Amino acid sequence: MATLRKSFSSTREEAMFPHYETQQSKWIEAVEQLTNYLKLVRTEQIGNQVLYGAVTIRTYVRFYFLMPNKPVMEDYPSTETGEAYELKHDQEEVHKIL
Repeated sequence: MATLRKSFSSTREEAMFPHYETQQSKWIEAVEQLTNYLKLVRTEQIGNQVLYGAVTIRTYVRFYFLMPNKPVMEDYPSTETGEAYELKHDQEEVHKIL
């Protein structure tokens, strides 16, 4: 029964959110949300540290960092800077970053 539910949920999710990982607007929205959250975290911190974050959409992930006194997050430098990693196929690279 769990397998059927999982299959149904996956199919239903794909129907509800088709190809979100390829829509630039979804990544922009997610990065804005992460940036706002990290700015809030920064106000509660002592000191000026670099903050790191990740945005995932379905099975894809992108990594970012926020420098002290900077209003915008930057792509984390990696072999695929600015690109999304697919968690299954790029797991070695993802592990290196983490």
